[in-house]
Amino acid sequence: MVTAAQLLRRIGGLPVKVGVAGGTGYVGAELVRLLAEHPHVRLHAVTSGGSIGKCVNEHYPYIPKYLNLRFVDIDDPVLLECDVVIFSTPLGTIMRYARSFLERGIRVIDLSPDFSLENQEVWKSRFALEHSSPELIPSTIFGLPEINRAAIKKALLLNSPSSYSTAIILGVLPLLAPGKMKEESLVADIVVGMTAHGRVMSHTAMFAEHSDTMQAFDVDFPLARTETESVISRIHGKRIELTCIPHSAPLITGLHATLYLKVDPEIDLFKLYKEFYRKEIFVEVLPAGCVPETRNVRGSNYCKIAPHRQKDGAAVILVALDNLIKGAAGQAIQNLNIMFGLNESDGLHAIDTDPKGHTA
Repeated sequence: MVTAAQLLRRIGGLPVKVGVAGGTGYVGAELVRLLAEHPHVRLHAVTSGGSIGKCVNEHYPYIPKYLNLRFVDIDDPVLLECDVVIFSTPLGTIMRYARSFLERGIRVIDLSPDFSLENQEVWKSRFALEHSSPELIPSTIFGLPEINRAAIKKALLLNSPSSYSTAIILGVLPLLAPGKMKEESLVADIVVGMTAHGRVMSHTAMFAEHSDTMQAFDVDFPLARTETESVISRIHGKRIELTCIPHSAPLITGLHATLYLKVDPEIDLFKLYKEFYRKEIFVEVLPAGCVPETRNVRGSNYCKIAPHRQKDGAAVILVALDNLIKGAAGQAIQNLNIMFGLNESDGLHAIDTDPKGHTA
C-alpha cells in the first residue's frame, strides 16, 4: 500500500527516499553502493551504531561525495522522512522498530531473521529470544520476487529471504508442480563465502581460520532448513523433508548449492527449467552440460542454475549466486522496485565481475 504522499512523489517523478539501517556491515555496504547509483532512488539516511557523525563516503571511498551523507543513529528522526527503510541489522533489532515505521506509512524491508519464520515457537526455540512484535508476523510478506510479485507489490512489511533459502527455492521451484517429484525429500549441500558470517570480528570469521580449509556449520539446526521447508512445502502442496547442511569455504563472497532429489524420469530437466525461467530477469539457466561458478555471479543480482540428471535417474540441480547481492542487498532492491512500481531491474544492471565464460 502506497501512502498519498508517496503516490504524489511517484506521479511527480520524484525519487523514492530510502533509509538503510545497518550501513556498515557487508550487506549494508552493498545496499549503499547499489542505492547510490539507482536512477529512481535517493539514499536519504544510513545508520551505524559505531560510526555516528562520520561521512559515509569516508567509510566507503567509492560512494560519490555529492551524496553528502553522515551516519546517524537508528533513532534519528531523519529515518521518519523516508518512504522505505531497509534493515540490515542484527537479530532482534527490526522487531523493536518495525511498528513505529509502519504506523507512519513507511514501508519496511527486513534482511534479518526477525520476521523470517511464521511459527513463533520454532523462532523462539531457534534464537532463544522472545519476539517483541509477534502480531506483525502474520502480515509479513515473503520477499522472493520469482514466486511472490503480486504480494510484494502491496507489501508494507517484507522479509527478504536468506541467500540459502533463495538458492534452494529457485533451484527446486520448477519441480514443485504436482507429479514431478518422485519423493517428498530434498538434500541441499551449500557452500558459502566468509562474508556470510558477518563483519563482527570473531574466531569463526578470521581469515586464518578459513584459509585452506572447509567446514560445515549450523549442522544441528540450520535456519535455512526451517525457513525454506515451509515455503517449498506450501508451493508443492505436500510436506517436503529438507536436509540442509551449509559449509564455509575460503571465498569472500559467493554461494554454491547442490540439490539432490528424485524426479519423474520422463522429465526433460533442461527444457523444463529453460521454459520455467524464460521470463525471469535475474535467473539464468545455463546451457546443457554446463555448471555454474561463484565467480560468474560475483557482484551481480543473477542466480545461475544448471539442472543435471545422473545415471540412476536422480536430479542434481546446481545453483550459484552472490550471497551479498541476489542473496541479500540486490534482492532487497529488486523487492523495493516492485513495491514502488519501478522497473524490476532498476539499479541492478551490473554484470558479474569475472570475464570467464561458463564451464562445461
